[in-house]
Amino acid sequence: MSQSGTVSIRTLANTALLLKLRDCRTVSYMFALQDETYSILQATETEFELKHNLEQINRNIATISSQNDRLKSATDSVNEEKVDVLNSLSTKVQGKDFLFRKAADYSRLLHETECDLKERSVTDDIMYSQLVKQYMELNELQEELLPLTAQLNAYHSLPPDISLTRLKIEELRRELVSYE
Repeated sequence: MSQSGTVSIRTLANTALLLKLRDCRTVSYMFALQDETYSILQATETEFELKHNLEQINRNIATISSQNDRLKSATDSVNEEKVDVLNSLSTKVQGKDFLFRKAADYSRLLHETECDLKERSVTDDIMYSQLVKQYMELNELQEELLPLTAQLNAYHSLPPDISLTRLKIEELRRELVSYE
């Protein structure tokens, strides 16, 4: 046999080994090649599905990454706000402590002042609220006195002695009769 024939047979034998053929007839080669073509087609479809799944996974990773970035920024924002709130609260606590100390000081000073007033025999009648109340009563009495004062002023033109007063009244009667 020629060298090309030997090479061809050797190639067919190697192909039969690769295709795992037991029978070296042409039909067996055809079926084996068809099976291999089908396997290649399935492998191509599987590869396409895997690429599609990989793209979907990459999109999901990108979405999750952006969500993770948003969550990190939200966490950072919340942490900053937490620090601000804690600083504000510590300032308020310090202010509260200061106000409690001041209230205690004022209470102590008030108690000392009340004791001092008692030692000096200061009574309630000269306290501001009592003075305001007395002022209001005085205003009411002055309003009641106005008509009485007007009536009393009418008698100021009379003489101080009763006999002179009677004479004056008699004079006024005569004037009255003369006018009629």
